[in-house]
Amino acid sequence: MKKILSIFLALNILMGTFGSTVSVYAYDNKVVSNKSEVETLKNDIEKELIFLFEEATSYKNGILYVNKDLLIEKYGNEKAPLVAMGIERIYK
Repeated sequence: MKKILSIFLALNILMGTFGSTVSVYAYDNKVVSNKSEVETLKNDIEKELIFLFEEATSYKNGILYVNKDLLIEKYGNEKAPLVAMGIERIYK
């Protein structure tokens, strides 16, 4: 159950990052049926999750370490604290 919740929260975090892409498809009333488009989106999400949970954070001995400098570099000063807060909620 905790793993499912973690994945759900991670996807919610990513929707903020990829929201503009999704809204373009919704705006154009376009269905993503092209296999290459789906694969591209899947690969983008996979890279984002790897960055968030393997590069920007680590969890050792019950302590969560968040590299806020990496988050600021990738998401900017405005979104980085929100991403960090989302990650912290996943591990609580």
